[in-house]
Amino acid sequence: MAAPLLEAPQTHRFLQASDRASVREMAARCAAPRAERRRVQILRAFSVVARSELSIPIAPPIGPVYLAGMLRAAGYAVDVIDGIGEDITRTELTACGRFRRQGLSPEAIARRIHPDTAVLGISMLFSEEWLEHRALLRRIRAARPDLVIVAGGEHASALSEYVLRDCRAIDYVVRGEGEFAFLELVHQVFTEPGRASAPGIAYLDGDDRYVETGPPRRIADFGALPRPAWDLIPVHEYPRAPNSHGIDCGLSLPVLATRGCPFQCTFCSSPTMWSTRYLVRDPADVVDEIAELVATWGVEGINFVDLTAFTKKKWVLELCAGLQARGLRVSLQLPSGTRSEALDEEALRALHAAHCRQMTYAPESGSERTLELIKKKVSLAAIEQSMEAAIRIGLNARMNIIIGFPHETRRDIYQSARFCLRMARKGLDDCFPWLFSAYPGSELYAQLRAEGAIPEPCDDYFESLHGMSNFALSVSKASRLPLWELNLYRVAITLSFYVIAYLRHPRRLARLLHSVFRPGRFSAQSLLEQRLYENYQRITSR
Repeated sequence: MAAPLLEAPQTHRFLQASDRASVREMAARCAAPRAERRRVQILRAFSVVARSELSIPIAPPIGPVYLAGMLRAAGYAVDVIDGIGEDITRTELTACGRFRRQGLSPEAIARRIHPDTAVLGISMLFSEEWLEHRALLRRIRAARPDLVIVAGGEHASALSEYVLRDCRAIDYVVRGEGEFAFLELVHQVFTEPGRASAPGIAYLDGDDRYVETGPPRRIADFGALPRPAWDLIPVHEYPRAPNSHGIDCGLSLPVLATRGCPFQCTFCSSPTMWSTRYLVRDPADVVDEIAELVATWGVEGINFVDLTAFTKKKWVLELCAGLQARGLRVSLQLPSGTRSEALDEEALRALHAAHCRQMTYAPESGSERTLELIKKKVSLAAIEQSMEAAIRIGLNARMNIIIGFPHETRRDIYQSARFCLRMARKGLDDCFPWLFSAYPGSELYAQLRAEGAIPEPCDDYFESLHGMSNFALSVSKASRLPLWELNLYRVAITLSFYVIAYLRHPRRLARLLHSVFRPGRFSAQSLLEQRLYENYQRITSR
């Protein structure tokens, strides 16, 4: 009888690295053999969303270009296949007709694989895209049986054994932080074919047994990593995307000032991917990188895509001072969400002076009981105070709210709704409630699997993950609340929030109508305006 699949690796398996090495040491240790002429390609495949999805934020792929930068520093011939950026306006329905792919077709991606490529790495961030990406890899394997295919990212790390068994086209999975593990694996492919002993690798051996080589090496000097290899993707195509990541302000590129997250929220897969080790770059180094992006690419916006970007006020003030001292007037955004501990009025004024344009807060819930149960260690009073200061200063501010956690009752959701509407009255710009999804790698996923509340990984389960933001595919995990009621709350909270926000601040309505329908370059002041404009353009361009 086969051993049970390890669908959700336990957090503690990633807490202690088997080894720590510097970037310089790893690049030297795993340098490309001088006679080696084969290449490595790294693939970010097309995106997959529900057919009825209205908001599909598109961002340049920072993970693959970080990997490419590390490999190039070690002397390897490396290329990135940007399955979205290389055909950014192209969309097509999947065979079942219920989902849409954006970017290169599977056939076009297969053609982009160079004949000299020995290793293909594929970034797998989102579990809801697994079915289409699995089909793509099977197509690639049929065309290139000689290729070594390596999967990495949040999805592959959380479900490494399942991924290997469900898609035999994949040879190896890189678990967790990828630069060192992938570099060592590539080095072994070129110098010791058939051997995979680098820490952080998973594979099926000759007897079909699942093997893990131990925790990945953690990067001791994150700031010393080579800069992301943005020259390997078509960065200037991204302003043409029909959906932006955050508010559109022209050519924008993502930056990581930190890695990991020191917290252990039960709905998040971060501890499985990154452990709870939190690395922070020197603010001067971040300023240097932004200056390089402005000089090299002419970027107009920077999106901090960190899991937890700002945790120290001193760090924020040093970053802002550095940007102003260099005369960098690039727009800053935090579209992924941040905490509020470091963001008092002084820090927010410094960010505003440094041209921060948009701030996303992540309280996740307005229920103190929910926050305690999901281990979200935030103070609602403190985050409300920070949001009020951001509004007063003139920053665009939004917040992330999730409803439908397994334990939630109507009272919990009422408290979240009340929190949202209170912030609408105070002038918060945006609030879109999400429906809880049990994401692989999270503590709640493991708990619900153990209770039998969700099935083993299967095609239906992966399709249901699209329901986090899409009503047609929603699934309720709240045992006391039916799906129709949760969806009703989502609609009611969203509509009530914007009705109150626009009635209390009527100038916003005139601004919205003027911004969305006027000719010329669009400049949104809120995420709602951005999404309305994008969908208006999509409809009128048909």
